[in-house]
Amino acid sequence: MIGGKIEEQLDLLIEMQNVVSDVHPIYTSHYPVTIVEDGLFHIYDVPEDHSRYQFIKSEPCPFPIPEGVRAAFPLSCYDNKVSAIVTGEFFDNKEGYVTVLHEFVHCAQILDCEFELKRQLGIAQEYARKNDHMWEINHSFPYTRPEFTALFTSYLDFLERNEYVRVLNIRRQFEEIMGKHDIEYLLWQEWKEGLARFLENKIHNLVGNNENHYGSSMPYNRISFMKVEADIFH
Repeated sequence: MIGGKIEEQLDLLIEMQNVVSDVHPIYTSHYPVTIVEDGLFHIYDVPEDHSRYQFIKSEPCPFPIPEGVRAAFPLSCYDNKVSAIVTGEFFDNKEGYVTVLHEFVHCAQILDCEFELKRQLGIAQEYARKNDHMWEINHSFPYTRPEFTALFTSYLDFLERNEYVRVLNIRRQFEEIMGKHDIEYLLWQEWKEGLARFLENKIHNLVGNNENHYGSSMPYNRISFMKVEADIFH
C-alpha cells in the first residue's frame, strides 16, 4: 500500500481538490495527509508550489489507532502541523476521497479558531482538567433520554420542512431539559461536524456521489448533530 500507489492516489486527491476548490476557500489550501498502517504514521505533505504530495517520513503511532480511522489533529512528530489522518482504504473510491476532504475542513478549523473556541467552552475546560482528549467522541450525551429523542425527532422534521421558527423554539426547549455542558456539546458538534458534512455533501453533488445523510434516524448519536447543522447551512 505505502509507496508508489499511495503517491498516485494522492495525486488524484490534488486533482479532486482543484475541481472542488470553488466550494469553499478552505479548499484553496493543501494539508498534510497521514496514512496509518501497521502501527506507523506515514506522513505526506505538499510543497509550496502545490505540485504533488511528497513522502516526508514514517513515525510510530503515539497511541493505538483503529482501522478505518478518519481524523485531523496536530502531529507532534511533524512540528505540530495539522494533518488529516486516515487508513489507506479511503483512497479506494470517490467517496473515500471526499472523506479526506471532509477532514481537511477540520484541519482548517483547528488552524483558524478551534483552540480559541474551546477556551470559551466549560465542557472543554472540564475535560482538559481531567486530561481527557477524547471527549468530542466519548462525552456521555443523553441521546436515549425520552425527552431528548422526542424533541430531536421534531427538530429534524422541522429542519427538513424549513420551519425555522419551530426550530428555534425547540432549541430553547433543549436548554430546559439538558445541562449546560450537554448544550455546549451539541453546539460544538453542530459547528465542527455540521460544517464539514455540509461541504462534504456539496462535493458529493459536484462529483456525482450520493449525499451523506447518516445520523438522521434513531438511535441518535453525535453523527446526528452533523445532520442538523448541514441542514441549517443548506
